[in-house]
Amino acid sequence: MNFPQYKNLKLGKEEPKKVTDEDVNNELNKMLANPQFFIEKEGESKQGDVTNIDFEGFLDGTPFEGGKGEHYDLELGSHSFIPGFEEQLIGHKKGDDVEVKVTFPENYGAPNLAGKEAIFKCKIHKVSSKPNLDDEFAKKLNFENVEKLRNAMKSDLEIKAKVDADNDYVSKLFQHLADNFELDLEEEKINKRVDEMLNYYSQAMAQYGTDLDNYLKMIGQTKDDFKAKLRKEAIKSLKIDVIFDEIVKKEHLEVTSNDIDDILANYQKAYKLTDEQIKNFRETRLESIKQDILSKKVNSFLASNNQ
Repeated sequence: MNFPQYKNLKLGKEEPKKVTDEDVNNELNKMLANPQFFIEKEGESKQGDVTNIDFEGFLDGTPFEGGKGEHYDLELGSHSFIPGFEEQLIGHKKGDDVEVKVTFPENYGAPNLAGKEAIFKCKIHKVSSKPNLDDEFAKKLNFENVEKLRNAMKSDLEIKAKVDADNDYVSKLFQHLADNFELDLEEEKINKRVDEMLNYYSQAMAQYGTDLDNYLKMIGQTKDDFKAKLRKEAIKSLKIDVIFDEIVKKEHLEVTSNDIDDILANYQKAYKLTDEQIKNFRETRLESIKQDILSKKVNSFLASNNQ
């Protein structure tokens, strides 16, 4: 086995993305739009408020497919629903039943609804206002003021940008190593990996309410063409598996009990898990935890030895 050189490769690592004020503002706005920070109110809804609703749509008195939802957070004025819908929820309060009458646009994506008049029966569970970005909001997040919150957000984004740059470079390194690694693979192994990939796509499509055949029709590929494409990916992933194992062996990388204790302690703190939950997590997910730790060690080794 002619194993490729995996240290001192200079493939051109991109600098981390520079974090701008706009990036910070975008993240803070996402935080303000998170329902967990909404402030529930007793009065009538107004533009900009968020209503939590159940809704069901009817055409000529008959419910239609895809027109039903429960406990949906709808920001009034976001224009995320069809024109005229959100405006009719303004001026209502928690507990109200509201009939919303709308006409679907002529160019609506579902032909059976395009241009049709419909009635949506809505139940308002609660009305909330989005918080303001002020010192009071910052203090709820344990920051002294908005400036400290902004600084912390910028720091987090800079750390993420560095991690993203490292991960992109590690992917580039693995691609280079796979391209320069001659490995005889049994057809049985390749076919098994292709089947695993097909199963992954089938499960992913099922989550979107469709299947692999419909997905292939949408992208204009036959199953044979798709399998041929997956075959290349399967060979690459099998090569990377061998490369990964060889680096672990050659560099004596291992997972220690301290590594496992540290990551479980971080899980417990982040997700507020009990000791019993952590014990169960260790018993049921130990191999997965070990593999995650080992992957991080290999990635870190490659990133630091190929500047």
